Amino acid sequence: MNNDVIVLIDTGLDKEIYRNRIVGGIHFYIEDEMICCDKNYNDDNGHGTACADVITRVYKNARFFVIKILNSEAETNYPLLEMAMEYCISLEYRLINLSLAMLQEDSEKKLREICQCLLNRGKVIVASVYNGEKKSFPALFSTVIGVRGNRFELHREYWFDNNKEIQCIGDLTPIFTRWDREKFYLFGGNSKACAYIAGYIIKTCADENIEINFNNACCILKKYAVRTEWKEIEINCSKEPHIYENCLFKDEINKKVKELLYRITGNKEVLNIGIYTSLFDENVLNRDTCKKLIKLIEETFNIVISENLIDYDSIGTLSGMTNMIERLI
Repeated sequence: MNNDVIVLIDTGLDKEIYRNRIVGGIHFYIEDEMICCDKNYNDDNGHGTACADVITRVYKNARFFVIKILNSEAETNYPLLEMAMEYCISLEYRLINLSLAMLQEDSEKKLREICQCLLNRGKVIVASVYNGEKKSFPALFSTVIGVRGNRFELHREYWFDNNKEIQCIGDLTPIFTRWDREKFYLFGGNSKACAYIAGYIIKTCADENIEINFNNACCILKKYAVRTEWKEIEINCSKEPHIYENCLFKDEINKKVKELLYRITGNKEVLNIGIYTSLFDENVLNRDTCKKLIKLIEETFNIVISENLIDYDSIGTLSGMTNMIERLI
């Protein structure tokens, strides 16, 4: 049994980055109203590669069997998802990461049956809930470990209650994926939370020499969860950065950072933006401009910002960036 392999059903995987971690793969697509397949499972979107990045951060020995069913716009449909899940029945690999979701309730019957079959075969499906929703398919099925996102102090925190429809609440805070995946340099939401939980399951099973199956996965998640009970009102899906109290920053650093933001955006309004305002929610920064800003900060302040210092809080606000720069000067 290959307990270090995760079946990744997504937009594919970057074959160059993960060439030593791919054990196989397949691509399902629709042509002339027929489901076809080939071996072209290279990632032309970035979402699948970002999921793999999250998983390998949690478990460095993770390998992947890739099933590509999402196109370059990260779109798919029930027939393709059903085909992918049916294909998993005959695979020897136990853990399936499904950082995608369906909302159409009238089409879920066959998918439900397939998930039951996978459970009977000893498979573990970890599936994200559709962003902004409380439930979706197949995360809602009792045969699946469903994952929603919440904002936690630490990326590794999560909640788990096997009695709930969606059993797991993971951290949705965006992280910065590999520098060479510029399109998905910033990656968060329920997809990220789901990938983390899948990585955590495979890592813990490996560390404790436990077989991967549904019951063991649930026991592990319950054992190490920060909380096993919660109310819906306690789930905060907001991506607002933390506001640190007693933040100290120098006016000249703050001013220079604003000038850099202006150089990137060409928008004079950034010169008056508040120090705790979310630069992502205001669309001052996005996943395509983050890297540009980091490089400009390094050049302007003559510092080197290592990747382990970069997270959503450290560059999500002027306050966060200023504090980071002060520590490095």
